[in-house]
Amino acid sequence: MFFWISSSRTDARAATSLIGDFEEGHRSRFYSLLASGWICGWLWETWNYWAAAKWHYVFPVLQRYKIFEMPAPGFLGFLPFAVECFAMYTTAAWLVRLLIHAASSGPANPPQSTQST
Repeated sequence: MFFWISSSRTDARAATSLIGDFEEGHRSRFYSLLASGWICGWLWETWNYWAAAKWHYVFPVLQRYKIFEMPAPGFLGFLPFAVECFAMYTTAAWLVRLLIHAASSGPANPPQSTQST
């Protein structure tokens, strides 16, 4: 959900967005995010499996189809998670740039000096 909200807002302000990439016919960033989400999900679950304090997932169906501790369909959640993380990153980066620009511009109406010479 955050992806659709932030991507449209950042795209309108000339920031990096996946929607802008799609409009230009570029799909590589999107596919890279999906691949990185898949890889990070596998690593995350690998570390979880060997951890002393670990997550135990309870999914009402498909319990016998587990990879490490997670039911197999749960790995599909890492794909949109990576896209959401990218959307949050681009929104945060845009806000930081906006704040830096506002801080460097100074006040809109600087105070006038009251001393007369």
